Formats: sequence, C-alpha cells, structure tokens
Amino acid sequence: MSVGGQQGAPGFDGRRLRQARRAAGLTQLQLSEKLGVHETHVTNWERGERVPRVDRLGELARVLRVKPADLTDPAEDGPASLRALRVAAGLLQDRVAEGAGLTRTKYAALERGEVAGLSDRDCAALAKVLRVHREEVRAAHAVSRSEFLAR
Repeated sequence: MSVGGQQGAPGFDGRRLRQARRAAGLTQLQLSEKLGVHETHVTNWERGERVPRVDRLGELARVLRVKPADLTDPAEDGPASLRALRVAAGLLQDRVAEGAGLTRTKYAALERGEVAGLSDRDCAALAKVLRVHREEVRAAHAVSRSEFLAR
C-alpha cells in the first residue's frame, strides 16, 4: 500500500496497535509524543484510515515494546517472503541492504525474486539484519522467487 509516496506497512492492523498501546499504558497523545508525530497520525492508524510506513512500524514496536509483526495481521501458514520478513523486522529496504552489505538495488531484486541464487554470505548477512535463522531467509527467498516466476 502506498501512502503519500511512501510504502505503507503491509498487513498493518490498527486494532492491534490500539491493543498494544493500551497494554503499554499510553494514551494516543503520549504515543504520538514519543514518536514525534501529531496525535491524529496515531488516531488514523488505529482507525485504519492510514497505514504507517514500514520504518514507522518498527518505531511503534520499539516504543510499545512489541515486535513489528505483533502490529500486523498474522501471515498465512507457510514460509514468508523476504518482503514479509523485512516488514516483520520493521525495516525499509535501504536499512536491510546497508546492514547486510548489499546495494539497495541488489536487495530489492532479491526481495522481488528476480535473483535466482542467494549466496551463503548474503544469506547469513540478511539473517543477522532481519534477526531470523538462515533457513528462514533461504525459505523466504524461495517464496519470493516462486512468486516472481509465477507472474
């Protein structure tokens, strides 16, 4: 979902945000102040009228002391794509690429499934940045690749 030229966090669930905010004992105003945004942003996210960017999802999770994936709808059963792993980590493509020592172009191509092979070095670096096991990165790459080939 694109919001104002920015990529909105796929699967974001405003109800989950409201639950996490309340569990943290914060008002919408307090949460907005911690994030440095206007209170209407939090209100719109919780109502489902707007979707935060992926990096903002990561900030929300850190402030609320939950995982970014806790603020999204559960994924379908089976392995996630590289995009889903990135969103679950609350990171933008450029942050993943930088942390893994890849160009953004190369990481974006991997995420879209355009690259058939994933080196052991890239797999290990991505696993570290995404905070998952290497096997999850390999499975996610396979999902991304099969989705690309099915188009």
